[in-house]
Amino acid sequence: MANQVKQISKGTQAKFITVDTLEYMVSLIVGGAFLAHLTKTIGIPDSISGIISAFISLAGVSQLLTMMIVRPGKRMKGFTTALVIINQFMWALLYLIPLPFLPLTSGQKIMLFMALKLIANVLLKMCYPTKFVWQTYYVEEHKIGIYNATKEMVSLICGMVFSLGIGILSDRMEAAGRMDDSFLLCAAFIAIFSTVEGILLISVKEPRGEDGEDGEKHSISEPFRATFGSKNFRRIITAMILYHFFVQISLSFYGVYQRGELGFSMTYSQILTFAGMTAWAILARWTGRLAQRITWTKVVIIFMIICAISYGVNIFTVPSNGKVFFAIYILLHHVSSAGVRLPLLSFEYIDTANRTGAVAVTQALGGVAGFIGSLVGAAILDRIQANGNTLFGIKLYAQQVLSGITFVGMMLTVLYLWYVTKKIKKEEGKAA
Repeated sequence: MANQVKQISKGTQAKFITVDTLEYMVSLIVGGAFLAHLTKTIGIPDSISGIISAFISLAGVSQLLTMMIVRPGKRMKGFTTALVIINQFMWALLYLIPLPFLPLTSGQKIMLFMALKLIANVLLKMCYPTKFVWQTYYVEEHKIGIYNATKEMVSLICGMVFSLGIGILSDRMEAAGRMDDSFLLCAAFIAIFSTVEGILLISVKEPRGEDGEDGEKHSISEPFRATFGSKNFRRIITAMILYHFFVQISLSFYGVYQRGELGFSMTYSQILTFAGMTAWAILARWTGRLAQRITWTKVVIIFMIICAISYGVNIFTVPSNGKVFFAIYILLHHVSSAGVRLPLLSFEYIDTANRTGAVAVTQALGGVAGFIGSLVGAAILDRIQANGNTLFGIKLYAQQVLSGITFVGMMLTVLYLWYVTKKIKKEEGKAA
């Protein structure tokens, strides 16, 4: 019986890894340079484009609804599967907006794009906590880090090959005057991936919670008490809020920087992404094993420092050295992503039954902070570009200034996280 359960779990893990790989490929098409290319075609200004790209952060607040809908012991399969399928097909619709068969004005296309983008991100964020916890149900507790690392590694390897290929195809189609065909290609890929994702999720068994039968009653306030009611968890939430705020100040505007001032082609942008994801994939399982030895808290702190350094590099990135310096940024940033896994960090400060709530809270508040950060970044970008890319009479691109702010903010966040986790450890030692 144990072997049968193990085989079922391995098969289920493979399905989830495939789903996440396809979902990651879709995220590559609807983010970064691809998104900047789409928004530029529709006619969306750079500052608005950056804010739109951060909608995914603002939409995270919808995850608080997930805490009320899917409480401990509740079924999550139907809720998660439906939202994943609808969300993915809405991404496909984005790439139909610029096509001539839609009789819309430029303003209407922008409004439709923003509405689809926001709704799709709301659905994506609402199903993220349940899907994340649903996957971990089929993994042994002490192997969750390794499983997530393996899942990331597969997604990254497949994603980097896919993104490079579709980037080259898009460039060739654009050069041949077939831009509409490149948008149709993106929409078709998303629709195909979405269909496969839906079939795989439907085939996965409904998990049963550890806290009793599905019909057991749990109050709506329970996950809120377990998260907001915990002093230690509130400290961790604060660190995550700071992280998302400072990262989105600059990250939201790097896509338009690559396609604009730095003048990167889609192919070159995808080559950089390919190199960065290769480094991420190489380190993914190693960081999972490292966390088993020294905890996710220490791993996150170490890799947050690397993340800060990556933004420090971009303080000096300009068109004359962009191909080299931005490449260094991409490499370091993807390396840091192998260790900055905030959902797994939250698992160390919450009980198993309330993990869905923990992921929802951290992602929701982090998302709001990220969106506010993008608004701050947009205001700074507009001011500097209006002054002819100068600040206090010094020739500077807006993204250089934003990178400097992120670098300083990230270092402060690292210091805060180190301080509070050290304090939590001391308090727990005294309590013991």
